[in-house]
Amino acid sequence: MLSEGIAKGIVRPLSRVVYSPVHVSQAFRLQASSKHRGKVLIGMKNPDSLIHETKFGSSIIYSSNGTYIVVCDDIVLGMELADQLVKQGARKLVICMKPNRFTGYCYTKFM
Repeated sequence: MLSEGIAKGIVRPLSRVVYSPVHVSQAFRLQASSKHRGKVLIGMKNPDSLIHETKFGSSIIYSSNGTYIVVCDDIVLGMELADQLVKQGARKLVICMKPNRFTGYCYTKFM
């Protein structure tokens, strides 16, 4: 049934919009506005080259005395964010994520 719909052109793939990592804020605004159909993606072809292409300076100073809360539905994204906070000086983190989605990756980050 599905293959017939594909063959007749009734079933089509979702459209997608791909943004470069430099334009993440535009992608987020489009996603938040709900004026898109399909997927909003960030193209990450070569993450190593992004370090040289993007010159973002952190405008936030993280205190080692402050407490920072990370609330995220995506385990890997939340862990990477927490890792960046620690690298920039934060020492006290509260990480709120779905416990049933904990993976081996998260355990290696905590160890």
